[in-house]
Amino acid sequence: LFTGAAREAVKLFGDRCCWPGCEHNLGDMHLDHLEAYAANGNTTPDNGGVMCPAHNQAKEHHRIRVKRDETGWHHYRADGTEIAPRDG
Repeated sequence: LFTGAAREAVKLFGDRCCWPGCEHNLGDMHLDHLEAYAANGNTTPDNGGVMCPAHNQAKEHHRIRVKRDETGWHHYRADGTEIAPRDG
């Protein structure tokens, strides 16, 4: 789990769900690993993202990979195709 300073740092990446088209804001957000903890994903701010509960579950159940780079957020289906980029 992201706690303390690491949690606050993840929140700096955005005040709403990182998924394209989702406008849910921090009120009911999950701060979760982009690369799963169970797959040796680090609990560090650069491996964290803000997601609404529905998209966090979708990430896990549909094996969606979420990445962030200098151009924004990227979401990839299990077959490697990008769902859609999200700026910022």
